Amino acid sequence: MSLNPSSDWIEIQPGCFYQRREPYNMEWGAVNPSKFRLVAASYGGLLALTREDRKIVKASGAETDLRPRIDIYTQAGKRISYIVWNKTKIAGMGWTDDEKLIIVEATGTVYVYSLRGKEELQFSLGQMARDSGVMEAKIWGTGLVAITNSYDILVINYFQNLTVQNGKAPEPPKARLYPNPSLAEPPVAWAVIDPQYTQSLNAEVIIATRTTVYTVDVADVQDQMTGTYGTFLVIVPSPNGKYVACFTEGGSLIIFPSDFSKKKTEFSTEYKMPPEQMAWCGGDSIICYWAKLKAILVIRVASGDIAKPYVSQYEQPLFLSSECDGIRIITPDRSEFIQKVPDSNESIFSIGSTSPPAMLYDASYLFERKNPKADEMIRSIRDMEFAVEECLRAAANETSPYLQEPLLTASAYGKTFLDSTFDSTKFTDMCKTIRILNAINDNSVGMPITFVQYEQLGLPNIINRLVERHQHLLALRISQYAGLKQEKVLVHWACAKVVGSTASPDEVLLSIVDKLKNSPGVSYAEIASIAHLNGNTDLATRLLDYEPRAAEQVPLLVSMHQEDTALIKAINSGDTDLVYSVVLSIKRKCRSAAEFLQSLKAKPVALQLLMSYCKQQGDLALLRDIQIELNRIPEAGNTTLIQAYKEPELKKRIDTLEESFGILARNKDTFMAKAVEDQIKLLHLQKDFEATIGGEYVDGSVSDTITKLILAGQNAKANKMQKDFKVPDKRFWWLKIRALAATSDWNSLDKFSREKKPPIGYEPFVEVCLEFKSREEAVRYVPKVASPAKRAMYYATLGMLEEGVEAAKLTKDPNIFQQMKTHFSSNNRAKEVLDQLTEQFAR
Repeated sequence: MSLNPSSDWIEIQPGCFYQRREPYNMEWGAVNPSKFRLVAASYGGLLALTREDRKIVKASGAETDLRPRIDIYTQAGKRISYIVWNKTKIAGMGWTDDEKLIIVEATGTVYVYSLRGKEELQFSLGQMARDSGVMEAKIWGTGLVAITNSYDILVINYFQNLTVQNGKAPEPPKARLYPNPSLAEPPVAWAVIDPQYTQSLNAEVIIATRTTVYTVDVADVQDQMTGTYGTFLVIVPSPNGKYVACFTEGGSLIIFPSDFSKKKTEFSTEYKMPPEQMAWCGGDSIICYWAKLKAILVIRVASGDIAKPYVSQYEQPLFLSSECDGIRIITPDRSEFIQKVPDSNESIFSIGSTSPPAMLYDASYLFERKNPKADEMIRSIRDMEFAVEECLRAAANETSPYLQEPLLTASAYGKTFLDSTFDSTKFTDMCKTIRILNAINDNSVGMPITFVQYEQLGLPNIINRLVERHQHLLALRISQYAGLKQEKVLVHWACAKVVGSTASPDEVLLSIVDKLKNSPGVSYAEIASIAHLNGNTDLATRLLDYEPRAAEQVPLLVSMHQEDTALIKAINSGDTDLVYSVVLSIKRKCRSAAEFLQSLKAKPVALQLLMSYCKQQGDLALLRDIQIELNRIPEAGNTTLIQAYKEPELKKRIDTLEESFGILARNKDTFMAKAVEDQIKLLHLQKDFEATIGGEYVDGSVSDTITKLILAGQNAKANKMQKDFKVPDKRFWWLKIRALAATSDWNSLDKFSREKKPPIGYEPFVEVCLEFKSREEAVRYVPKVASPAKRAMYYATLGMLEEGVEAAKLTKDPNIFQQMKTHFSSNNRAKEVLDQLTEQFAR
């Protein structure tokens, strides 16, 4: 007869079997769960317990520290740490998915602890919680809900990241105020549905009052109108968020969908007193515990029709903790796990089962004993692949190697009858999974996870839990075995070594380097950061010598105030951004620019990069200081000149220009120094002109200023500027005649033309008159034009044919007449005359 565990199954209802397993005998001594507030992390996670304020607990003889504290245990009852609680009353306590212990104080302060008992973060739920205090809080894997003494509902749906990284605490989460259902007294009972199971992806709060039940979400409050059922004394949502179990004052257990749309089922327990504890066993059964009865009731609700519940006696007090596929029962002596028998196991081990996996299991048993009936049984299996896979899954569901082995043997046996299309990696992968499950379920680890929980939690998260419990060797071996990256495990081990070792820094360094020498992807910077935070800067510096990534080395060296070393490593890396970051860090640290530049003087590469950075960022003052420090006087002068013209205020601009002049004068750069000096003089004059004459002069050129002075009738000032700034006569005459023409001051223009022989000739006079549309004035100056050819063309432009012809004849150039024709395109007589003259002078 093959090995069969069905004799230990519990038949809750006809054809519905449950099983009870006892993974561990508790190691915690005489701990009575009924005297403590106890919370358990999901997926076989840790236990946290603290004494109930209102219950008397007998101190053991070995107990010397009687201060209030919170003890943290594995599921096997092995204590791994504790927290001395010297704060006020605890309003709520619970675990996150990554096994951070969340404690909500009655003052509204939330504390986050690692499983080693170290406070990692604290934050407040806000002013509302501080003012009125927190009455009660409930914590789930990703968030919390707190109800204040004034009945306000504060919710954090997602904690995001609560892990301290490189000594930096994460951003504290902020609580959100939910609508208030107008409570006049404390709720009779309340519960929370995890956001991942709601349509809005926000937590839903179910609040029972004496007359009804409210469902509160982020948007509104819904009265579920449950008054006809009486008062609900206990409310417990199912682990999958689909259903809500409610225990009424009349002793009935009612199951509703989570939206309370209609009653799913109702069962009378015949007990008027509410159970001390009520919890779901997976998603299909409810377990109620009454301490006075010393019993639990297992009530199957998945089918809708509730038969007689199963009653199990417990002489000792206990604690219930729901899981996705069952329930954990913690007593002073042992830990139990109750679950519905998985379908694959039930189909194999049910008495008289003829399912394909059951037949394969029996055939394998017969084959092992060389019974010829094995062949006949194998031939009768129609779906061999299904049978093989179900035997594999059943093996993973079992926790006993004595059952796992024959199930795996059966699967391997059946696999030989499948063709090559079957994926054989399913078998090898499941064997690996079973070995991992057996390892972490061991009493020394105390993490009793089922295969279903393993699939939901995921191997990376399991490894993280092992690492946090300092089960580094097991985590490393599992990572190697499963083909996962091992660097995170090794880094955590090294960090724990740095923090917890009493050996000398040399010994710690040697141990870490020796262990990590074959792991090139390990971040020594992360380990060094922990060493630095623990005050061992020397060890941190030496660890950084093994960090190959300068981008990881340099920032940490800067934070350790070792800027010189950081700068050398940044320069050697060739990463300009790193060099910039170090240089700017040094700049912030130095008290003066001189001290800063002195610290960089011996590092020309850093100075060059700093100069580039200053140009990009527009930090011209620092750039000038560097150029002066490097004796690049002309560049410093030019930089100061650019800086001056970025100053919006005229006084500051002049002051900066004078500074530029002083720098350039030191280098005997007479040309640039004189140009800057003239500009300073010009700005002073322009400032005076704006004050005395009016108008805008500042920022204009010398020519613009002279032009404006002439336009303003300030000829004396214009003449003085010509002399002071040595403006050539030709340019000055051009400026003046254009200014006079622009203002149509023809008399002054005529007078100016007769002061002396114009150094630019009379052509400009004609040009400005034509430009400003004064033909009469242009005629006045054409006869004075020295060139006959130009006179001829000017006359042609003015339409004066006879005068133009006379001037053109003096040139004796036939081409002149043809050029003149362009100005008489509509005058046929003029064109004939010009053509005749062209022929005449062309002979």
